Parts: sequence; C-alpha cells; structure tokens
Amino acid sequence: TAMVRAREFLHAHGGATRTSSWAKFYLCLLGVMPWEGHNPVPPEAWLLPDWAPFHPARMWCHARMVYLPMGYLYGSRYVYGGAGEAGRDA
Repeated sequence: TAMVRAREFLHAHGGATRTSSWAKFYLCLLGVMPWEGHNPVPPEAWLLPDWAPFHPARMWCHARMVYLPMGYLYGSRYVYGGAGEAGRDA
C-alpha cells in the first residue's frame, strides 16, 4: 500500500526527524509520531494581550488561519481515531 511505501521511504531517508514541521504535524495527527517530537505550537499565544511584542494577530492572514487550528490540535494532542495503534508499532 501507499502507507507502507511511505514508511519505507522515510526509514531509508533518515526517518521522520528529517522531515518538515508540516510533515511531523500530520504524522502526529495520524498517531505515527508522538507529539513530543513536534516543535511546540502553543495555543496560549492567542491569550497574550494584543499590545505584546509577539501576538498571532500580527501574523500574515494565511499564517493566522493555519496557526489557530494547529495550536488547538497541538494543545489537545489530538490523534485521529481512525488511525489506530498500528502506526506506532510499525
């Protein structure tokens, strides 16, 4: 299957730690990689006052639209229920 070929490709090229942040995020969502392996995407940043030097509202509009749901999923450590535990064992 495609997932088996993808896993073989990842293993042959250094594993998931060599992939981009986006790829690691999706691997975490699928339950293939633990959330501890992903760089933090803190949803608490949205609670900062808007006058703070860094606030997500100051990001480019498309980045904000991605950062908010990514922050939520990261904060809840969401794993897709249909992924099963097979991915972690493989």
